[in-house]
Amino acid sequence: MDSCSSHDAQQIVKQVTLGGVLGLVETEADTLKKLHECLKPLRENQIQVDSFTVSGVVNLFYLPNQFVKHVRVLTTIPFKDVRDSVLAKANSLGLCPQNHEMITLRHVAEVSRWMKTESGIKDVVEVQRREKLKRRATKRGRTLVEASMIRAMNAQFAEYSEKMKEVMSRRSLEPFRVTEEDETLAIKDKYWPASRFHLSNIGNEQSVLDFCRKEGVKSKLIEYVKGLLGGETEILHPRHDVGVLRVVLAGIVDSENINLDGQSCANKKRKTETALGHVGEDEVSQI
Repeated sequence: MDSCSSHDAQQIVKQVTLGGVLGLVETEADTLKKLHECLKPLRENQIQVDSFTVSGVVNLFYLPNQFVKHVRVLTTIPFKDVRDSVLAKANSLGLCPQNHEMITLRHVAEVSRWMKTESGIKDVVEVQRREKLKRRATKRGRTLVEASMIRAMNAQFAEYSEKMKEVMSRRSLEPFRVTEEDETLAIKDKYWPASRFHLSNIGNEQSVLDFCRKEGVKSKLIEYVKGLLGGETEILHPRHDVGVLRVVLAGIVDSENINLDGQSCANKKRKTETALGHVGEDEVSQI
């Protein structure tokens, strides 16, 4: 830090301290207490919050109240595992150390800044959806992979059913259509394995899961979801949200990160609020 920057930081400290003496603003002790209270959730993530100081905040050219507001995007995420996953993503981008005990105030500030960017918001929402899907799966005694396969299977079955309904509708309008059998076979081939699953069992998750464990089914489901993400397959249902599809695909392939093309790879205020841990349950209940 150059002499000018050091002088500016010292002036901010003097303003905070003098203001406390005159009773105009909080004392430094009060400010430190507020800072630690804001950062308290990060203790669960093994971040050494108690070592952070007001002068450390000032050296980053933030007033304490500004810093508290700045980092809320991270500290107000309500689940430890989600914060861990966000920090892991930030680590992969070189924004903070893998060892949380080595994370400093500067790292917290940088991670919070990234979380407010367009790419950061997308990454954080994806992390939250994945963790939410994992929690829901755990409550049902299932793994993330199992829950993801069930969702992918349900999605493909829904599209297969739509296509078959279209064929049946055309049959009533064109009873002498000679290509109907070939068309039906082509649809069944395109939507395998869903086309081989019995309609009456689609509401039974255990039956769906047992079917997903059959040889070749998992790889075909991965291929199907990649096709949706890559635009190779028509997305028939509005609920096929790209972000949710990414989570499901990552879940099926077990911890791989998937980009928007489906390939494996290592109102702004509203978007930012979404990144605080408030993704709705129904957003991951179905795709």
